[in-house]
Amino acid sequence: LYFGVGNHKDVYKQMEANPYVEIVALVETDFLRYYGKAVFEETYDMADAIVAGNEFLQGIYNDETGFKMAIFHLEEATAEIRDVTGKINESYNF
Repeated sequence: LYFGVGNHKDVYKQMEANPYVEIVALVETDFLRYYGKAVFEETYDMADAIVAGNEFLQGIYNDETGFKMAIFHLEEATAEIRDVTGKINESYNF
């Protein structure tokens, strides 16, 4: 599972300084918490391919703006499915 963030954004700089992040999604009353250490890809090959296939992203990440998309995945990761009370119903380590 990969994620992208603009390398010009403050959140990118924050992630470089402290790579431990959490991503949360909600479906009705259940939460998915996915957290771990963000590891950025060393090249922009994957990001360039993603941008090439998306017209909206091409308007942001291009030679004129100078912005690049940085792709990352999580290591030392845990995914948890929780209910609204915070009770962990399922947990997976990666």
